[in-house]
Amino acid sequence: MRRGLRFAGLLLLCALVMPLMACNVGNVNVYIPGFDTSAVEGVSFWRDESGAFVFDGTLVFSAPTVNGNGQEVVDYEMLTPSGSQMLAGRAHIYRDSANPDNVTVRVYYMRVHQASQDFKVTTYNAVGESALSLDAIHF
Repeated sequence: MRRGLRFAGLLLLCALVMPLMACNVGNVNVYIPGFDTSAVEGVSFWRDESGAFVFDGTLVFSAPTVNGNGQEVVDYEMLTPSGSQMLAGRAHIYRDSANPDNVTVRVYYMRVHQASQDFKVTTYNAVGESALSLDAIHF
């Protein structure tokens, strides 16, 4: 209960402060192959700057849990490139029925830049980081 109130308070604070900061929040579906076998710890976002992808921020995942409704979820914190916490959230984990190790998580991602841009993602774990995703997300 206390965690839920803290989360709701943080979302309310973000909703009030973001317009002042000129930030945009996007709801993004991220497909993560090998989520369990690769022990994925998070996702990094890279924005397109004139054809080169520049590190924009990262989402740090907690260990997956099951919420009160029986849905598998993961809590996350969004960190800026400098490492400051910018946003916290909870994402549902949607497992691929053909291969349950492949998941989709729907996360909120806050971008400071005004114009919509293309983003690519990488995943990371204790061993290292994946290559940039082949597909870009535009928001």
